[in-house]
Amino acid sequence: ETIDLRDPATRTLHGLLEWRARRMPETPWFWFRGVEFAYGQLDAEADRVAAGLSALGVGKGAKVGVMLANRPEFLAVWFGLSKLGAVEVPVNTAHRGYLLSYLIEQADCEVLVVEAAFADRVNDIAARPEMLSRLRTIVVVDMGDEHFALEGRTVLPWVTLVDNDGVFERPEVCWSDPMGIQFTSGTTGPSKGAVLPQNYAVQTAESVCAIAGYTEADCLYNALPLFHGNAKFLSAVPALLSGARMVLAERFSASAFWEDVRQYGCTEFNYIGSILAILLKADPRTDDRDNSLRLLFGAGATPEVHEAFERRFGVRLLEGYGMSEIGLALVSRLDDSRPGSCGKPHPDCEVLLVDDDGLPVGDEVP
Repeated sequence: ETIDLRDPATRTLHGLLEWRARRMPETPWFWFRGVEFAYGQLDAEADRVAAGLSALGVGKGAKVGVMLANRPEFLAVWFGLSKLGAVEVPVNTAHRGYLLSYLIEQADCEVLVVEAAFADRVNDIAARPEMLSRLRTIVVVDMGDEHFALEGRTVLPWVTLVDNDGVFERPEVCWSDPMGIQFTSGTTGPSKGAVLPQNYAVQTAESVCAIAGYTEADCLYNALPLFHGNAKFLSAVPALLSGARMVLAERFSASAFWEDVRQYGCTEFNYIGSILAILLKADPRTDDRDNSLRLLFGAGATPEVHEAFERRFGVRLLEGYGMSEIGLALVSRLDDSRPGSCGKPHPDCEVLLVDDDGLPVGDEVP
């Protein structure tokens, strides 16, 4: 059954999940560490997250930092925040010191959901309380005997947060309300927070599904970090929108990749940077083409790597170009994918080629 995106209720992140959960609660959406998670299961957990955060005073417009590795709790927090109309602030799990405190303070985070494994990162910035002026509550996933040296702030175990009946006062959340603050990679300076509306997730996923032709028969392999927009908006939400299944890996592993692909029958994988070159380094095998993948979607593959990967593994590659602020700007098509090209302008975008001074240049300029 296809989601009707003309319905305003489905133009929000949580609206997509609730649509699936109402109609097919027992249908599996994704696997993590071999465990199956159904639409209804994740929706119920997101309700409990929303109820727990609401009891802590998190409401519409409140900013909540999320510093978690790839795991089901990340998705539960993300959808739970959407139900509240609160704003998710994903935190790169490699951040520490000034970078970590800068991001939390710049985004005005009131609550931080953090994995116990990163307790030392939080304690590192506790010595500069002026950098955490609004942070008042820490929710800890997998909390054991870790010590958090944040005086005057509440530290709450995850199990306590979600120990409720999932009932909370639901605000009106529409497509234009802020959904998240995605910090840029900081290529030319300090990372900047891009405020993304609810419809950003839906519209980007809609574009990806149209380009890649995803259906309920597909299974997407998601090994990029969920704190990055690619894993969420180009994999997780497209899977949710199309009814495809998803395999959520803890991280990309060259040694586990093909085994996972074959075990789950994955048909698509998103890549960035050098991932393809890493996979090509493995010694060739007679069964290299014996895989279920039909498509890889990403950016950063050189023409040589592009051609070598398609030839060796029998998989079509689609390259694109995008930005945190706007999503996809340029993208290849299944019937027109060429090595060295990141495609043509997306129908929703206008693209202008400029030189280093910002002046327009002709198509013939490399």
